[in-house]
Amino acid sequence: MNHPHPETPKRRLGQWKAPEVCPGCDRADSIHTAMRPTSQIIQGEEIHCKTEKWLCDQCGADWMSPAQATAGVAASVEAFHRKHGMLTGSDVRARRELLNWTQEDLVRASGVSIASVKRIESGVHVLSKLHNDTIARALENAIRTPLPVYEVIVNCVASGNACPSLPPYWEDESPWNEVEPWKDDNIYSAANSNELALAA
Repeated sequence: MNHPHPETPKRRLGQWKAPEVCPGCDRADSIHTAMRPTSQIIQGEEIHCKTEKWLCDQCGADWMSPAQATAGVAASVEAFHRKHGMLTGSDVRARRELLNWTQEDLVRASGVSIASVKRIESGVHVLSKLHNDTIARALENAIRTPLPVYEVIVNCVASGNACPSLPPYWEDESPWNEVEPWKDDNIYSAANSNELALAA
């Protein structure tokens, strides 16, 4: 009677564990991590960079965890983008956050799909020339466009030498730092009733 072989348990993604011994020589006292030169072929071009690997000083074996492999790809993609004067994923994210934009804001400004924006910011996706130029233009235009500056002139008309105190909602500067301060009901009603003289 044939007995079925027990099924080998499947390894789940994300369950990788750091090695306790070298897979080449089974030694536990000679393994460590270090930054090592590596190369990737990107669009037919060999790109050199450094990435973290596991190494064995005894037998010379080296290997990478899934996280290290992903980081290695990201480092190669970044080196490729830098070499060709293109935006990196971290560049796009940093400039977007400088503008206080969400990824959806960047989508609206550039016309690039949300899926593309997410892939680009992940750092492991190579930008096409079209996407690079489109996103760069949208970010540069937004950064170069200053917010409107409003000058507020308060004319105080009162008998005596003292100017009456300002209402609290006039002293709050935050509405004036918005792109459209007129959305604030207090400011709108004050301006509309000639309580304030506003000059752009």
